[in-house]
Amino acid sequence: MSAGTGALGDPSRGVPIQFARKLLVQIGAFVSLTIVCLALWVVYRTLQSIQLSDVLEQFRALPATSVLLALLLTAGAYFVVTGYDMLALDHVGRPVPYRRAALAGCLANAFGTNLGFAVVTGGAIRYRIYSNAGLSALEIAGVTTMSAVTASLGVGVLLMLSLLFGADEAAASVIHLPLAWKRMLGGLLLAFVVVYLTAAVFRPLSIRTDSWSLRLPSAKTAAAQVALGSIDLMLISAIIYVLLPAYAETSFFAFLGVFALALIAGVASHVPGGIGVFESVMLLGLPEVAPDALLGAILLFRCVYYLVPLSLAAVVLAIHEASMQQVRIERARDTAADWLAEIGPQVMALILIFAGVVLLFSIAVPAPAERLATLGEFLPLPVLEIAHVLAGVTGVGLIFLARGLSLRLEAAYRLAALLLGVGIVTLLCKGLIYEGAAVLIAILIVLFYTRPEFRRDGALFDQGFPTEWTSTLTALLAVTIWLGLLSYKPTEYSHELWWHFDYTAEYARFLRTMTVVLVTTVAIGLATLLRPDPVPDLPHAGGLEQVRFIVKQSQSARANLALLGDKRFLFSDSGKAFIMYRVKGNSWIALGDPVGPAAEHDRLVLTFRGLCDRYGGWSVFYLVDAEGLSLYVDLGLSPVKVGEDARVPLERFSLTGHERSELRKAHDRVLEQGVDFGIVRSHEVPALIPELERVSNDWLAHLAKTERGFSRGFFSPDYVARFPCAVVRQDKRIIAFAVLWVSGGKEELALDLLRYHRDAPKGIMEFMVTELMVGGRARGYRWFDLGLVPLAGHERQLPDPLWQRIGRMMYRQSEHFQDSDSHRRFAAALDPVWRPKYLASPGGLKTTRILRDVASLAPRGQV
Repeated sequence: MSAGTGALGDPSRGVPIQFARKLLVQIGAFVSLTIVCLALWVVYRTLQSIQLSDVLEQFRALPATSVLLALLLTAGAYFVVTGYDMLALDHVGRPVPYRRAALAGCLANAFGTNLGFAVVTGGAIRYRIYSNAGLSALEIAGVTTMSAVTASLGVGVLLMLSLLFGADEAAASVIHLPLAWKRMLGGLLLAFVVVYLTAAVFRPLSIRTDSWSLRLPSAKTAAAQVALGSIDLMLISAIIYVLLPAYAETSFFAFLGVFALALIAGVASHVPGGIGVFESVMLLGLPEVAPDALLGAILLFRCVYYLVPLSLAAVVLAIHEASMQQVRIERARDTAADWLAEIGPQVMALILIFAGVVLLFSIAVPAPAERLATLGEFLPLPVLEIAHVLAGVTGVGLIFLARGLSLRLEAAYRLAALLLGVGIVTLLCKGLIYEGAAVLIAILIVLFYTRPEFRRDGALFDQGFPTEWTSTLTALLAVTIWLGLLSYKPTEYSHELWWHFDYTAEYARFLRTMTVVLVTTVAIGLATLLRPDPVPDLPHAGGLEQVRFIVKQSQSARANLALLGDKRFLFSDSGKAFIMYRVKGNSWIALGDPVGPAAEHDRLVLTFRGLCDRYGGWSVFYLVDAEGLSLYVDLGLSPVKVGEDARVPLERFSLTGHERSELRKAHDRVLEQGVDFGIVRSHEVPALIPELERVSNDWLAHLAKTERGFSRGFFSPDYVARFPCAVVRQDKRIIAFAVLWVSGGKEELALDLLRYHRDAPKGIMEFMVTELMVGGRARGYRWFDLGLVPLAGHERQLPDPLWQRIGRMMYRQSEHFQDSDSHRRFAAALDPVWRPKYLASPGGLKTTRILRDVASLAPRGQV
């Protein structure tokens, strides 16, 4: 993709700066890796005298009654979780049937607790289910936030109970404080809960910042939050507690505190499931429990509370999606295919990560001795050694490819299929691991079934790797190393191991393979970071000529905003299409859909998304049409309806008839005051600039308005002189003017700036619009665009306080009217066709911040 020139756009000068910026984006991944490594080191040191076989033995020795009780407690915890969503939905004023809320709550919890990155998170699951019920993106974000607050209250209550009633034992090895201080901390937590409930009773508050607001719940809802959160977390903690050996002398209150701290540490690490971090805190906090028994209990806890619900959730989600497709598309021939078309790539990305984990863990755990002996009878040793290395490299490759698969890249699909085939062969050749090979075969079959969904063209490593993906990969590598060191602990390390080749030399093979895996990972990471990646700057003269040519061909009149001079451009490879955008904070805000041939939109949007990811930005597309929403949704963006274009079909417009009587009268009243309307061609406009500027300045001063750019033009001689203008004269003096936009093929006529002197007759604006529509029809234009009209109150998907803060800035198209409602009334009187406009963004809790960035874009001339 080509870009404008500038310091950032010159690859030869900007590589070191770009490398530093890209590296800074991944700082969160490095922090997570540090936490994971420290946690795994703690677990490893704690288990110095314990072998992996001891842990597995404890796991197998757990009585069936304990396992059954753990399953019942899990069912109870998930039942309580359904109350989270019911409470939150009631709080945001959008109650739904219990069945739907229970489905969303359980699925979100199952996926959210297992996945620590934003491919298919709990919030995404809620969005998928609740959006079908008519909830907006911000309402769903509110439900997600309320649920998180409820869970946080539960953790706080657990820690409070432990510090107050089990302070003599609670987290003794984790919180090194005197007994009195622990009870004081417990008292402070109790005071916080009391204040929260008291504030809800007497005066529900709203917490607000510049970018978001949160209305605290009522007393009834707040009390229910505390109760539900506490019960849920107690049930979850009880799952591990009942799995501990009977001889473990640990009080339940003391155990609650350690469990709460372990949860907090796991969440803070941003590692999927808090793996390694959770275990390390539990081992440090419960030294009185035998480490092998505790890890055996935690291992079964992860199976019961994590893997079993996740497996059931995947099945339930598939059934739900298929049933939704049957209702929505009566003639669908294959509802499973429809489901895969909507979320198949994201699900396949997760499955591919799982396949990579299977291969990575296979190199960390020794193969059964009898299978190695069988291989030794017919398989040459070099083949086994190569298969072992290939298994590790293939595992890392599959995790890297999962990113491309989630973006529907055809290249990622082809390579994934190839690597899965390689993985199957290597698992059989390295140790006859037929169980893992069977899993990969099943995954390969599912991948072949989803082949039609991966048709997008794009380079694999052009898309960048968000922090969540990097965190996941580094954490999995750290866990693989830890698992290998734990598995081969009985074998003493020596330098000779690196050169030891034998069928039974599993530890030596692990060391060599992990070295190759790490080198491969670092090489791919450095290649991505060092890749020249020019950021588009303000265009030079040649770039603007290219923009003008593309805009002239476009059938969208709004494309003329590209000529304003306040935007950056990202061009397609052919140079026939571009995206115009601005950067505000973390938001990279593209204005509208790509401009240019529709065939180039897909690749261009994908490239823009990749550019944002590489620099840690949020991809935002502002004022996009409904026709292209599927493209943005495919990239993981959430749409929010922000307004509607009012477009009048000129073919049927006329001033005749009873319905146009008021418009005719208003038009004639202005005409009677001796005004003269005319169109000035663009080459004649420069001579009128002084008069036009006089009118513009008077309009700004009289109405106390300021110039702003981006989604609406501002008065600049260079900009105004590019377009034809409609002018109204009175006594040979210009009293009003409008800058006109025209699109290619006479598809659309629209006005940008419309300004008038304070002495102009009342109704001058309506007079000019009427004259323009009559003239546009006579000249063969199909549509007249009245501009973006804000949504009516009942249609708004955003909270009212947010609308009040940003509405006037977002909808500068309404500046000619007294307010947005008068704009809508005027447009509605002309019987327009309403075309919805959307904002597509990462969604969730980022939405309000993104909207604030859109609303507060820099004044004209700044980028």
